[in-house]
Amino acid sequence: MRSGRRLPSTIECATAPPEPQVPRLRQHDVTIEKVVELLAHAAPKGLLIVRDELTGWIAGMNAYNGGGRAFWIEAYGGRPYRVERKADPNPIIVPHLAGRGVWRDPTG
Repeated sequence: MRSGRRLPSTIECATAPPEPQVPRLRQHDVTIEKVVELLAHAAPKGLLIVRDELTGWIAGMNAYNGGGRAFWIEAYGGRPYRVERKADPNPIIVPHLAGRGVWRDPTG
């Protein structure tokens, strides 16, 4: 207060907590952008993406984003993943990203 400026109160400095999100643990057809968002906020312990055919999942990897296949290859490694976008100043951080798949026998 000696300089003539008042210090901001605690209420003025506080930011609102993020809105709670309903857990969504199972997805069927989802973009990589939504996968990262869900893993960071709505499903931090993991997410199950269910596809009847693994070939359909592989074929659709680059449908909405040219980097889709690279994203899933990185997911196989289980390393942390960070997404930064120009439109959003806050990065989305996923501590552990891991992906696995099962190939069904076409004869069975």
